Amino acid sequence: MGPTTTEDDTDKIEHGMVGAWARAYNRSHASKIRLRGHEARLTIPDVVSFHLTLSFDRLVVLVSRAYAYGPREVSPHGQSRFRVYQALTEHLASLGQLPFGEMVRVLEGYATLFSDACSVCGNVVSLADQLPAVRGGRHVGCVGSISMTSGTNV
Repeated sequence: MGPTTTEDDTDKIEHGMVGAWARAYNRSHASKIRLRGHEARLTIPDVVSFHLTLSFDRLVVLVSRAYAYGPREVSPHGQSRFRVYQALTEHLASLGQLPFGEMVRVLEGYATLFSDACSVCGNVVSLADQLPAVRGGRHVGCVGSISMTSGTNV
């Protein structure tokens, strides 16, 4: 199932606390965060690597842009060479700017990118474009489609 978001004060990490927050996160998660200046990388092993552009609003750290890459892609510049990660990057851009902690929670939801089925059609990979579900647990083509199981518009 795709990620969900709910705003909460714990998502609003202050600039001076982002390093400590990332270290605590890394101790308690299989996914790892690496910080470098105004950039961060969140790696979900064997699934995806996210490169994040950070900005600051007052003292709060925000993610202004997120790019998805294959876990073994070398260069984090430009777009991924794989369509699935290009589609995921496009979807993340539609979310707009989010607090760092909230974006990390959203991105954690993609740990099952290649194993969870679409909530509309029930397939892991869409028959139309051969991509997994990247838009809230649905394939791009299934968003707004009629559910095969319930016959209702979703």
